[in-house]
Amino acid sequence: MATLTFRAEQALLGAMLQRPSLPSTLHYLDAGDFTTIQHRQVFSALVAASEVTTADGNGRTWEDLVEQAAGPEVGPEYLAELVRACPDPANGPVYGKLVVDASVRRTLAADAEDLDSQAGTIGYSARRLFTAQVDGGRQVEVSAGYAKEVAGLLRRHATAFSPDTTTAAPGRAVPASDRRGIAEERVLAGLLRRHPESRQALGLLAPESFTDPARRETYQALRAMHLSGRDLDIDPLTVDWEAASARGPVPSFRASGPTADGDEPSYATTIAARPVTGSLLRLARDLVPPAQRARRERRLPPPAPAHNGAAPVTRLIQPPPPQPGQGPGPVQGR
Repeated sequence: MATLTFRAEQALLGAMLQRPSLPSTLHYLDAGDFTTIQHRQVFSALVAASEVTTADGNGRTWEDLVEQAAGPEVGPEYLAELVRACPDPANGPVYGKLVVDASVRRTLAADAEDLDSQAGTIGYSARRLFTAQVDGGRQVEVSAGYAKEVAGLLRRHATAFSPDTTTAAPGRAVPASDRRGIAEERVLAGLLRRHPESRQALGLLAPESFTDPARRETYQALRAMHLSGRDLDIDPLTVDWEAASARGPVPSFRASGPTADGDEPSYATTIAARPVTGSLLRLARDLVPPAQRARRERRLPPPAPAHNGAAPVTRLIQPPPPQPGQGPGPVQGR
């Protein structure tokens, strides 16, 4: 499966191909932010084509302008592949933010390695000064330590989430006999497609309502995006990105990740194709555990408060009330 960065680059270029006005809004991006030569060529071609109006283009279409600017290495078949890889052209600006985020993190990680190397060189210089008994060795040693500390800070920030090595959960086919699994996927499909009843369904369901780890992770990502007001940005790619961010850091940004060869759709992409007919709220109600459903309908008393495993405190003997005009009686010995 392709890494999330590769998929974000494809989605962005596909959105730009379908929205000729989009390149002018992505002024913070440049070709060096992309990870492959082909992606850089297409991006440069799209920017160049956007600067040529159809009026002075001798009647050429937007696609003709892009193909001419891209050169013979990028043909119409590849451009069509990029268009198919774009989940939602309206989310082009969102994909642009993902691409620049991944690019900056790569730069930070590379800078951290360079700074680490320089810290080693500075430390070697400090040792030479100590050996020669020359003044200034301590100051140089402190500088080396500071450079190493800064390198560590850069590296920790860069690898907090590394989309270059992170992939989304692969597609899992739920068998027809797994009625519960299919019902859960239909609810997720409705949330992925921003069903009008999404808010109400989210109010009913907890992550524990989903029985499979991949479905639970996908639901948590969807809920986080809905509750943070990013529901318009939802599509399979952005949900995969959100889930990977919540999953935490990967071992190394230089770890060899999967490539686009033999690409397999992610789980979010797979379930987004599930049919959703009727009420999403009714589908969500069916996933609520029976005890929770009964409690919502007030057929069961609320759960008793927990005492951290300790028995409730009771008084076996109540002290007599004080007489009028007297304080509490003397404390009795045990």
